[in-house]
Amino acid sequence: MKTRLLQVTLVTLLLTLTSLPSYAQEMYKLYIAGVQISSDNCADLSAIEGVTGTASYDPETNTLTLDGANILNTKAENGWGSARGLYNMTKGLTIKLIGDNSIVSEQSGGIANGESITFTGEGSLKVTGTSTGKDSYRYGILNMGKITVQNCSLEVSAGLYGLKSGKWAFEKCNVRTQGGADGASFGALDAEPTFTSCSITAPSNTQWVKNKSDLYNLCDAEGKTVSDLVTITKEKELEMYKLYIAGVQVSSDNCADLSAIEGVTGTASYDPETNTLTLDGANILNTKAENGWGSARGLYNMTKGLTIKLIGDNSIVSEQSGGIANGESITFTGEGSLKVTGTSTGKDSYRYGILNMGKITVQNCSLEVSAGLYGLKSGKWAFEKCNVRTQGGADGASFGALDAEPTFTSCSITAPSNTQWSKNKSDLYNLCDAEGKIVTDLVTIAREKEDGIESITSTQSTVPSGVYDLQGLRLSDDLRELPDGIYIVNGEKVILRNR
Repeated sequence: MKTRLLQVTLVTLLLTLTSLPSYAQEMYKLYIAGVQISSDNCADLSAIEGVTGTASYDPETNTLTLDGANILNTKAENGWGSARGLYNMTKGLTIKLIGDNSIVSEQSGGIANGESITFTGEGSLKVTGTSTGKDSYRYGILNMGKITVQNCSLEVSAGLYGLKSGKWAFEKCNVRTQGGADGASFGALDAEPTFTSCSITAPSNTQWVKNKSDLYNLCDAEGKTVSDLVTITKEKELEMYKLYIAGVQVSSDNCADLSAIEGVTGTASYDPETNTLTLDGANILNTKAENGWGSARGLYNMTKGLTIKLIGDNSIVSEQSGGIANGESITFTGEGSLKVTGTSTGKDSYRYGILNMGKITVQNCSLEVSAGLYGLKSGKWAFEKCNVRTQGGADGASFGALDAEPTFTSCSITAPSNTQWSKNKSDLYNLCDAEGKIVTDLVTIAREKEDGIESITSTQSTVPSGVYDLQGLRLSDDLRELPDGIYIVNGEKVILRNR
């Protein structure tokens, strides 16, 4: 009876075990360093001999991610991609590149594709196929299907072919490829490749030539297959900045030399990295009529934290609108000067020297501003160790309609005398005279004087006595009465700085 019970128990246990689900390893049609990728190794491909860095395959999205990965295959060819760096037979594979990556095969091709691959990401991949052995193995990338290179960078080389066979599409990418003297850097293709926002930039004057086998090779102007380095370069994307000069928007195309803009002469440039507009003896003239977006203004700023660096004497003039309009924040700085002139005719809303819809700081430099209605108008203002002259029209204000009283550091309003800031019913501040009338005469902000003199060795052969300007005009004998500048004092060149 006990024996019978034991037999029944064993049979029951056996049936239970055989009814449990068993784990089946899933194999994918992708080989890395000669090893087939499976559900066992796909999460961390560095488990494969020859793979270092971070590499993984996601079968759900059919994406191979290489993040600073290096794949090296040293094996000899023995079928099924055994010696290739990468061998793909899955349709719609995405290879996402992060950082710098490499794929090397010492005895075969770097990459072989039997279906379709898209290289993408912001990283790069260097692919190196063998330079020795059978011709059929000496390639960088062999494409038996379709390959798209998108945004990333590829560098490919091998002993016979760089990029070989199939169909290719290049989109906003950088590629360098080179084959051997007896082969081609880019050839034996099923069709001419397509290029989107990129192009072959070297060698020059290349052409696609179809041979007797209906395959396309990249050839030189004389029809000879190119085996030298071929470079595909991503076209420079035009970046637009929120700054208009003489009615033209500043961009990555014109920012380095703004004199390319009609109406701009002298030296003017904009550095987007530092958000700095440099005017060095520049003159900006806008003669256009208003048509929105700063079309007629001399300068229109909508970028936050713009610095306008002044070197030498500069000017901004608008014949039919305001001189400068600021929608964010500007700091005028440098040791130079700027004369801003807005229109004196037309609509009231255009007749201003500087319209400030944000905040403007004037620091160390000199400004002279005028227009038919307002000189300096609206917003918040800060003046620091600077010299400013501004004048509006009889029906407007030289300095008014401000959001707050301006601040002054080491400078002050010196003319007219006895001025005051008065707030109107709209809570806007205007500069007024002692009787409360809005000032329309010339307003002068002068930097406070703290004498500082720096000597420079004289280059003159004669030594005239007294104080002269650089044009030789004799000035006051008392240097302290003069504004900042360079003078000749008793034959010696000096720089006067008031701090």
